[in-house]
Amino acid sequence: MDTVKIEPPMPDANHCPQCGTPLPRGALAGLCPACLLKLGAADGKAKLFEQLKIFLTAGKGALPYTTAAQTLGLDEPAVRVAVHRLRKRYRELLRAEIAQTLSDPTQVDEEMRALFSAFSG
Repeated sequence: MDTVKIEPPMPDANHCPQCGTPLPRGALAGLCPACLLKLGAADGKAKLFEQLKIFLTAGKGALPYTTAAQTLGLDEPAVRVAVHRLRKRYRELLRAEIAQTLSDPTQVDEEMRALFSAFSG
């Protein structure tokens, strides 16, 4: 007699594996925004991200590092390092997302230049 092996269901790529919420198009790390936030909160970085995310999009000097440092209870060099790491990670994620849209991955730099050019005016 043959035995039937029952496989667990494959994860649905259209739903968050943590909570089952439908994923928005291009969801980072394959998680919904709420679970991404929880993940950040779990390692204590949610407050840090909330304060520093302005450095990703605002013009230079929009928020002084000293102000962010005072708000977070950190010294200014620590905030500068955190912003540097945040920008680096954002750049990596952006490159990965752009690469997924191209048939030739060597065009990522050109595509990023076009994107930033479009944003700058």
